[in-house]
Order: sequence, then structure tokens, then C-alpha cells
Amino acid sequence: MRFDWQKFEDGTLAPDDQKRAEELLKHDEQAQKELEGLRHFRKAVRKAAMSEPFPEKKLEKILSGVADPEPTGWRWQRFAVPGMAAAAVIAFALFAIGQQNPLNSTKSTEIRYALNDPVQLATQVTQRAGFTPPALTLAGLGSLEGAHCDDGYACFDYMVDGEIYHITMRLDQMLLQSCTEKISKNGIDYSVGRGIGWCDGTITYMVEGPREETRWRVAEAAAHEAASMV
Repeated sequence: MRFDWQKFEDGTLAPDDQKRAEELLKHDEQAQKELEGLRHFRKAVRKAAMSEPFPEKKLEKILSGVADPEPTGWRWQRFAVPGMAAAAVIAFALFAIGQQNPLNSTKSTEIRYALNDPVQLATQVTQRAGFTPPALTLAGLGSLEGAHCDDGYACFDYMVDGEIYHITMRLDQMLLQSCTEKISKNGIDYSVGRGIGWCDGTITYMVEGPREETRWRVAEAAAHEAASMV
């Protein structure tokens, strides 16, 4: 049995499939190689990607006429373009456009940033999102890999233990609508479903990623850091 490893990394597989994928990785060398290949690709693209915001409308124009019906994260393998910068941009576009985060639908006006400085990235995101997100460092738990945003929301990507975890922020309660459980930890009330969410002032947060234990580590680090900034 094979899984969409991109969804596994993003924590968007169905809960049962997520568990089966984790079990498969314990003994299946091919599955391990596939996941490791995806991780190497993501790291390479982020390292080479441009450091300025790149509008998806422009990417769509570049990629016009390119179609692939397969819903995997490996479409980049089929295309070759001259120049490392161009290759990085197009590979990043193909990979990112293939990601579908149900918590904030991808729009043509959305902008993605490949910056890894929390303060600089928060500043860049503010104008588009319409609010100032906190510049979270997660107290060294992971490294910031970039973000995407549009009017009303921002999503920051962190590499933690070799896997990507998303922290989405909004000014409304939409992120918490699918949560089914309430858990209080260290003075903070969390809403739990596929991800782990909470409210702090006017901002609502949601952490998503492949492993529940690490989601909690990220959520608690982010929640306490954000609270200290209020």
C-alpha cells in the first residue's frame, strides 16, 4: 500500500491513513526512501527559492499549459527549465500549488514567501494579511521555512525534527470549527481536531503536521511565546 507522502508530511491524511503510513515507515524501505526523497526535495527548493514574494498569478502565467492529473507532490520530476533560479521557482510553484490546506483555500491572490527570518517574514505578511502576526521562533524547537498569506489569514511553515508543521493564523474562529475536543494545558485552552488550535487576543491559531506528539510541542511553544508578546 502506498500513500501520498506530501499529505503525510503536512498532516492532511485521514487519521487512519496517517497511522497506517507511520506503521509502514517502520519496516518498508521503499516507503522510507520515498519520504526521504520528498524531504530532500523540499529542503533543496526552500534553500534555492527566491527571497522575495512571488505572486501566484505570475506563477500561473509561467506554468500555463502545464497540466498533470496526478495528485502527488512529485510532478516536478517531469519538467526541466534552464537556470537554477527558474527551476527553483517553478518547482516550488508546482509543489506548493499541489498542497491543499482545507483550513484556508488557495486563492490566485495568495502570496508565498521563502524567508526564514521571523521578524522580516512577519513584516512582509502584515500588509497582505491585514493584521500583524507574532514573529514566532518556537524557542528553537524548529526552523522557519517560509509562509503564505492573503487577506485575513497567514500560514507559517516550520521544520521540526525533519518534518514540516504549519501554524495558521486568522482573525476569526474559522480554524476551530472542525475541532471536536477541548483540552486545557498550563493555563491555555486548546481546541483539538485534525490540528491543535487556540485563541490569543484577536488572533486564532491552528497547528497542523504529521505527528500528534510534535503538534503538541509546536502548539505549546507557539501559544506561550505568542502570549508573552501580548
